[in-house]
Amino acid sequence: METVPADQPASVEMIGPENNRGAHFRVSRGLPGPGAIENDEAIATYIGADDSETATALMRRYVSSVTMAGPGIDPTGVTDSTVAMQAIIDANPNGQIYVPAGVYKFTTLRLDAGQLLFGVGRSTYRDRYSVFGTPGWLDDANFGGAVLRSTAATGTAITIVDPTEVTEGGLLDLTLIGPGSGAAVGVQIGGISPIKSTVNPKIRNVAIGNFATGAQLAYVNEGVFDGWTFRGCQLAIEFVAAVNHNVFTGLDIQWCGDGVRIAIGCYANTFLSPIFQSDSGVAVRSAGTKTAFYNPYFENIGQQAMIISGMGNKVDSPFINDVGDIIQIDAGASENEIENFGWQGAAGAIVDNGSRTRISGRTNNVSGTGTGRVVIDPGEPGTPFGLWKGFNPTLGGTGWAIGNGTIVASYTRIGRTIHERVLITFGSTSTFGSASPTVSLPTDAVPQSRGMFEAVGVRNGVGSFRLFPRISAIGGSAVLINAMGANGQGVAMTATTPAAWASGDTLEVYGTYEATLL
Repeated sequence: METVPADQPASVEMIGPENNRGAHFRVSRGLPGPGAIENDEAIATYIGADDSETATALMRRYVSSVTMAGPGIDPTGVTDSTVAMQAIIDANPNGQIYVPAGVYKFTTLRLDAGQLLFGVGRSTYRDRYSVFGTPGWLDDANFGGAVLRSTAATGTAITIVDPTEVTEGGLLDLTLIGPGSGAAVGVQIGGISPIKSTVNPKIRNVAIGNFATGAQLAYVNEGVFDGWTFRGCQLAIEFVAAVNHNVFTGLDIQWCGDGVRIAIGCYANTFLSPIFQSDSGVAVRSAGTKTAFYNPYFENIGQQAMIISGMGNKVDSPFINDVGDIIQIDAGASENEIENFGWQGAAGAIVDNGSRTRISGRTNNVSGTGTGRVVIDPGEPGTPFGLWKGFNPTLGGTGWAIGNGTIVASYTRIGRTIHERVLITFGSTSTFGSASPTVSLPTDAVPQSRGMFEAVGVRNGVGSFRLFPRISAIGGSAVLINAMGANGQGVAMTATTPAAWASGDTLEVYGTYEATLL
């Protein structure tokens, strides 16, 4: 047998000697026409892709499935179809149930034994509805495709779990709308009481809106969630317990209260390019471990963009559209990492109260009481470790005041190591004291460090002299500057020691020390 290009006809030819002739088949491959896919293997790969609508269409036509239709099913949404819908689901264990275009009113449904509920698709007029309970959610004209309307004010609209078996299952290509009042959950995946796992569930191109909680996950592992959209929920997604090793791509949460809440005990979940927009609460609360957010987008968030209280979480390339949307790392959180931070116009800020946080990017807006923090600021091109940044030290000590003089200071940091430089130029109203002056540091030194410092006094037009600086106290916040005595020991630097100070004189301080935090 021979395969030929798709634009050539199939044929059969008898070949061979007369006493031993055989048939030679020529079979076309792939699809004809410009831009055609050249072979059957490529076609199969294309239509089987997770984001392929062709796969859904072929499944409806060729895979054994049942249609959500018949007696008791009202696709206009006027009468309740709960009993008939659940009967069709119950009659097809491990089955695939197709939902045609229409609006289907129900209270609650349960999928178990690996069942898949898939619709004809979905479409919405995005700006015709918004937050929980607003009138736009009641108008069926705002939604197209397969639309499921739950009237349940409590409980769960759709539960995906088998009480006795570890199962798969899922939802595809449909919209689920809640009543806009009460405390109901849109979708529950996995079981808490009794505990029962759902492994490798599939959610694709599903919109959930107008529920108190859009989705609850518990004991869910290895799931694939693609194109999951939440609108108008008081809480979009809650990870209740043991939600591990799941992937969320294209998650889109808007007009909700909180976005995602991840409980302690949830591990290694990954979010790729999630969107959080116009949410009134906190976009992400993560108490989990090893949760990764790649290129999350935050815009118009009512409270914080993220609150991280867990361990080993990673946030890579966050796009924070508004200055007030901050990333907060709570006390007790540890080993969290934020990379490529602050490159967009409105950089937002990081408040780090955790321990051993690693931050890279433009980090001018980092604050908090965190310990053991490591900051890597690439600064401008060509600076291998970081840009020198200005700070505003204070001149202290008995009788010392800068007056109309100037202080120019800057520092850079590599991990917990600080390098600083300070130039003080005294003016006509500067005053000189009766004891040694101090110059404050950009951040406190660790308790066991006095650092390594050099200082030089330059008298205007007269000459210069070396001084004897050190951190004023072990773990202090300022450099104490003494004069150099005759025997090489430090003595008090005053208005007249080591010489009479005057307007135009300068004091230069350079040093390196280990900081408590950056």
